[in-house]
Amino acid sequence: LGNLADFDPAGDAVSPAEMLEIDRWILLRAEKLVRDCRAWYEELAFHRVYQALYNFATTDLSAIYFDIIKDRLYTAGPASVERRSAQTAIYRLTYALLRLMAPLISFTTEEVWGHFRKPAGAPESVHVDEFPQPDELTAGMTERERERFSNWERLMQVRESVMKALELARQEKFIGSGLEAHLRLKANSELYALLNEYERELPALFIVSQASLEVEPGVEFSVHVERAEGEKCGRCWKYTQDVGSNPQFPSICASCAEVVSELVQA
Repeated sequence: LGNLADFDPAGDAVSPAEMLEIDRWILLRAEKLVRDCRAWYEELAFHRVYQALYNFATTDLSAIYFDIIKDRLYTAGPASVERRSAQTAIYRLTYALLRLMAPLISFTTEEVWGHFRKPAGAPESVHVDEFPQPDELTAGMTERERERFSNWERLMQVRESVMKALELARQEKFIGSGLEAHLRLKANSELYALLNEYERELPALFIVSQASLEVEPGVEFSVHVERAEGEKCGRCWKYTQDVGSNPQFPSICASCAEVVSELVQA
């Protein structure tokens, strides 16, 4: 709710075509969750609904999606496409999950429903609304956009390996946080093609400051953790080579300086 405080779905929501792919990925995951849970409710298999919701909240949302997008939510321009894309996904997720969870945590969902900016015509109580339809989550998404889901399922597998390497580097006290890391990734030609397609998004996906790629025949995938190059930005905490490039803001990176300049002028 905090990240939706300045979000009006009527004017701020972006279409799936404008959304970042990872935001479409989580909506496709949620679409399957809704479909499965509706079927289990019909069977009165409430334990399966609970387990699916719990796993989605703790793994898909908390451990992966929210961890990745928090930088966008907190450091991107308030009305930027990047931030509005994440907010659009969060809004769709919240609206669907409140109705899906209502039979299980009735008082909590009712309280949240009272503070949630509901669509026009929605009832005052979550308990007199209907369960979400699976396609609510992905409304407006084209078949071609849906097909890219498999790319992100593979990227998430790669992320698991990367996170283990980062945790080992932390345990060895080589780095403190992931943002102190520069990842050198080696992959075979097939995996390299996928990673290279998303090269610009890899630092955000792995929550590091820098990532570089190499082709390594005979090795499916390997990770080497190095110290990030450059200076630490005082705003986003990433290490970059352009901290202080804007003399008006000597302690932050060029990307943050651009956002802060817009905020100052607003």
